[in-house]
Parts: sequence; structure tokens; C-alpha cells
Amino acid sequence: MLFVCLFGFGEILGKLKQRPLHDYIENVQSDLTPSMRGFLMDWLVEVAEEYKLVSDTLYLTVSYVDRFLSAKTINRQRLQLVRVSAMLVGIFMSGPVT
Repeated sequence: MLFVCLFGFGEILGKLKQRPLHDYIENVQSDLTPSMRGFLMDWLVEVAEEYKLVSDTLYLTVSYVDRFLSAKTINRQRLQLVRVSAMLVGIFMSGPVT
């Protein structure tokens, strides 16, 4: 399941080379709220601090989440899968962890 999500995630990110929509929560996502995005970002920051990830990893991860959510509607049950997938892709793309 995670592989399928990562494959779909990469496919959408490959097609979407622009910045995320500034109002995607209101216009694209019907099941998510701005506060849910806030909780998601707080979790990403905590994980980055806990595992001492480089700052580029966090920036990439936030960008991937926003770009993905701008392009594809998801329900709140899939939000955890999106955040973990974005973190994995961010870690992979930012290079080796020191």
C-alpha cells in the first residue's frame, strides 16, 4: 500500500512543477481543514527535530505535502499516509542523513 501511495505521489509531483495553490484547503480539499494542516505540520517539525534531519528535508516535505494536496483530493483517513510518504520522499531527495 505504501509503495502504491509513493508511486502515485511521485507521479503527481512530477506533473506538478508549480507552487501549491494558496487556497487549496478551501477549494480542493473537502474533508480537511486548515487546523488539520497545522497539526500535520507540527508533527513534521517534531519528527524532523526528533531524528535530527537536515532543514532541507523539512522544507521539501512541507512543499511535497502542499503540492500533493493542491493536486489531489484526499479524505482525512489518508492524511497520515500522505504525511509519512512525503517525509520519506523528502528524506530521500535531501540526500544522506549525517
